[in-house]
Amino acid sequence: SMNYRLEDYAETVVATLAEGCRRHGLPQPALITEAGRAMTAHHAVLVTSVIDREVAESTLPPEPGPEAPAQLRGLWQLLQDDDMLADERHATARDQLEELELAYSDGRAGLAERAAAEALYRAICARILAQGGGLDANLRDALQLRLADKLFCNFSVFQSVPDVWAFDQIFPIVPLRRLDERPTRRAVLQDLTCDSDGHIEHYVDGAGIERSLPVHETAPGEDYPLGIFMVGAYQEILGDLHNLFGDTHAADVRVQGDDWTLLGVEPGDCVAELLRIVHYDVDRLRARLRQLAADDAALARILEQGLDGYTYHEDLQSSKLGALERRDGRARQEGSL
Repeated sequence: SMNYRLEDYAETVVATLAEGCRRHGLPQPALITEAGRAMTAHHAVLVTSVIDREVAESTLPPEPGPEAPAQLRGLWQLLQDDDMLADERHATARDQLEELELAYSDGRAGLAERAAAEALYRAICARILAQGGGLDANLRDALQLRLADKLFCNFSVFQSVPDVWAFDQIFPIVPLRRLDERPTRRAVLQDLTCDSDGHIEHYVDGAGIERSLPVHETAPGEDYPLGIFMVGAYQEILGDLHNLFGDTHAADVRVQGDDWTLLGVEPGDCVAELLRIVHYDVDRLRARLRQLAADDAALARILEQGLDGYTYHEDLQSSKLGALERRDGRARQEGSL
């Protein structure tokens, strides 16, 4: 996520030390450095699929009547006022929304009125953004964030990119398909954990950092994989089993020039393996589940597949194949001991 060349970094370090030595009449030393992230970050990329998308409601409520809260009527008037300065218009709309939210908390406004206020505020944000030209960069970023979709992705921040949570490390993220099409929407990425920190807040976008990611409009059921790049330094070893999300599948690829070779695929952790790590007796649990599902063969199969399945989201067919691959892999490992 750096916005400078390695050569620039090296020249700055060497020149600074050289100038310090010259100023104090000291010999210039030979410099030896170990820049772990710069050397190893490029060797790994996390590929994650989008499994759900939450799009903000764009339907406008009807014009509020004279009996509606003053804030709601004020928001409606702001929506019509395209001549107002963008900063002033947005600040006024935000104040009106916050006042109505306070009224809702105090019982002076109802849920329908709060929903209408939020819809009007989003519409005002969209109108300001559509006017374009001359918008302050911070305001544009805030408007894009307010209107952004939520993409729920098949990964755990705490397992695969813990530095995002730990100290706001910024990794380049791009869609892996439709690269010849211009993205038309913005989104914030959410992981599968139940944790409020399980999302990514900052994204590389051109020459800057923004709080939402350019993405494409997708059709229902469309496969839309994303690549999170430069995760080859520290992420795997620091990854945590928060919410019992384990290691992901790993594909080993050798790249030579413009050519590449798939060396192999290592299946990720299954549910049973994670349960053993937290000291559950999986054999006893499996026997108990079989007993409970003794009269329902289909349910028994689903429970077995759940224990042998991937800790991340997978469809039923993938679950069956993954369970077989993991069993075969463990059998090969045991046979080689």
